[in-house]
This record gives sequence, structure tokens and C-alpha cells, in this order.
Amino acid sequence: MSPDDLDEVCAMERVVFSDPWPRSAFESDIRTKSTFCPVLRDTANKLIGYANLMTFAEEAHLTNIAVSPDHRREGIGKIIMDHLLQKAESEGCRAMFLDVRVSNRSAISFYQKYDFMELYRRKRYYHNPPEDAVVMVRPIGERKSHG
Repeated sequence: MSPDDLDEVCAMERVVFSDPWPRSAFESDIRTKSTFCPVLRDTANKLIGYANLMTFAEEAHLTNIAVSPDHRREGIGKIIMDHLLQKAESEGCRAMFLDVRVSNRSAISFYQKYDFMELYRRKRYYHNPPEDAVVMVRPIGERKSHG
């Protein structure tokens, strides 16, 4: 992700999430060395997915992942997640963590295919609408075939 991607990233963020990140959050992440922010584009150079992954202290934190609604169920999420797991492993991370809305059953199912397990729940973590988050974790380097 680069500053040139931010208009498209923020537009997709507003479509995909009810509580979207502000542009400043993405600007901060792309300036931070410990944050990896891949984008995926189609053959017409249109943004179809992106993610934000923070790595530190042998941990990876998937803070954001999105796929364009027009490209869901095409394997885009799998491409991004496989790339994130490779990056986390190459950085020496031993586990990956993420938060997901308790009502987002499709995302939770997707993460479970990657061996993420529920660790605990954060009460009222999300604001719009108010909702708990499921905190999930996955060991790194234990599974070679995904999804």
C-alpha cells in the first residue's frame, strides 16, 4: 500500500465496514516499518483487496483485511491470507492474532479454515453498531496447506 492507493482503500473501507478506519490510520500504517500493508489489484488495476498486518515481539496482528464485494468468493481472501501468513513466518512470528465481529459468521468461518481459534471476547469493542469482538489466534508455521 502506498499513498497513491489510499483514495481507493478508503472508499472500499467505507463500503465493506460499518465502522471504517479513517484515512489517517492507513497513512500511519504505511509509514510504520513493523506494519505490512499489501494491496491486490485486478488486471484493470482496480483495487480488489487489501490488508494491514503488524508484526512485533514474535507476534503478528491482522488489524484489517478487506475484499471488494464484487470479488467475494473468488479466492481473493485466500490469496491475501496466504501472503500474510508467509510474511508473518518470514518475520519470525510464532502466532497471528485478529479481532472480528461476533456476528460476522462468514469471516469467522474463513479464519477457522486457517486454524484460527477463539481466544476470548472483547465486550462492546465495535461501536457502529455496538458489538463484541471475537479475538482469535493461530500458531504460525504449523500448517502448510490452507483454506
